[in-house]
Amino acid sequence: MSEDGRARRMQLEKLFDHIGTLFKQHDDYMRRNEYRTRICLIDPVLSMLGWDVKSPEMVELELELTRPEGKRADYMLKVKSRYVAVVEAKSFGSDLEGKSTLKQAYRYARGANVQHFVLTNGNQWKLYSLNQGVSVERLQPDIEFDVSSDNSSDLVIKALSLRQPGLVLGREWSRASKPIFKMSASDSKGDQSPIKASKSPPKGSLWHPISKLSVGNRERPPAWINFPDKTVMSFVRPGWIGVPFNVTRWLVDTGQLYNRHLPVKLNGKVLVSSTSFSSQPREVRPGFWMKRQQRSDAHLRNAVGLLKRFGIDPTTVFVNFGDIP
Repeated sequence: MSEDGRARRMQLEKLFDHIGTLFKQHDDYMRRNEYRTRICLIDPVLSMLGWDVKSPEMVELELELTRPEGKRADYMLKVKSRYVAVVEAKSFGSDLEGKSTLKQAYRYARGANVQHFVLTNGNQWKLYSLNQGVSVERLQPDIEFDVSSDNSSDLVIKALSLRQPGLVLGREWSRASKPIFKMSASDSKGDQSPIKASKSPPKGSLWHPISKLSVGNRERPPAWINFPDKTVMSFVRPGWIGVPFNVTRWLVDTGQLYNRHLPVKLNGKVLVSSTSFSSQPREVRPGFWMKRQQRSDAHLRNAVGLLKRFGIDPTTVFVNFGDIP
């Protein structure tokens, strides 16, 4: 093994040994405190794997998301100015198996338009991919390791799967798999709207239930939509197509619509598919394509139909035109 390869392995093993010592000596100090966990346990591992947490070119911290609005991703990993993964940090000792924890990280990854997310409490590390074709509750980690229980050799090899693609290891590291995080067509640009926070509706503006909406008496489409879980989305697609477009986005983001449901049909016609339509397709989320209709009233009917199809009462979904009484 070359000097560089040997040094990298020794550094990783030494780091994990140090973290293991912290577990034993300072358990109470870090337990149930996310900030301390991040500084003492998570930041050093990310940095050792090539993710410089002090460099916004590689890692953006506390990044505000549009979806879910007002939420922040603890870490957003970047490769060549593009977001590739969300890292959701929990305090040392936290349970990573809970459904709410998994759903939270899943929604953050969906909202950021990336294919991977990592859950960690500083001891356990779990990487998930979004393209498993199952509901969020049934997602299984692609990579996982436990600092306190895995042997040092396996620990280093597994951890290196999460490395920054530019980290040079040398030929001696043939046992280490290729880096998980790499560019793909569906990864979002670092300066595009999936992460940039959108404006909220004007204060005092009216919310209209989608169930009572009529295209005929409206010359312009709405600009925001509000769902039962209080998620507010702005329209990234202009026109009335933004209504079913955002309904589909929300269903995917909340884990109610996933790959196994596809294709989704309304009145016998395919509306959402796993592949691009031949005529005027719209990609709602990676792997979810929506057929574009020509009529505004058809867009509205499709939005209401989608809500009913997935058991959502249309009277609980509201849109906003920005009008003030």
